[in-house]
Amino acid sequence: MKKTLLLLLLFCCATVLCAQTKPVAKSKAKSSAKAAPAKTAPASMSSAALYQKWMHSFEDEKGQPGVEVYRPEGFAFPPARGRKGLKLGKDGMLVRFDIGPSDGEKVVMGRWERTKLPNTMKVTVQGAESEVYFLEVVSVGEDMLKVRRKSEI
Repeated sequence: MKKTLLLLLLFCCATVLCAQTKPVAKSKAKSSAKAAPAKTAPASMSSAALYQKWMHSFEDEKGQPGVEVYRPEGFAFPPARGRKGLKLGKDGMLVRFDIGPSDGEKVVMGRWERTKLPNTMKVTVQGAESEVYFLEVVSVGEDMLKVRRKSEI
């Protein structure tokens, strides 16, 4: 009985939160399959475009083995059962958004720092799921980020 009430409460909270989200502007409402080619530049970790919230766009990864593609948070993605994401701060702060229960976001905090290799950062995730990995920034633009994840450099 308690479990049923808890699930009902969680469902109600999720419904309220979904109702409070702002709709995507029609000018941005293009699916990634029909979107114009992204304007990306060669990788540069000094690009201001890098420091924003990025959401995983697995639809754009076809034909790019080993490359993870991300789009800005406001991008009009097609429906999916959750999306992972990340947010990089200029100060070395990292927020990783994993897919959580009910396809929601599970926030995981971490740090990033530059390495000696060009356009490569070391990521350290903190907490119960602590891990260390490296991200090579393949390209970055205002509407697309491409990275390659590595366990070592």
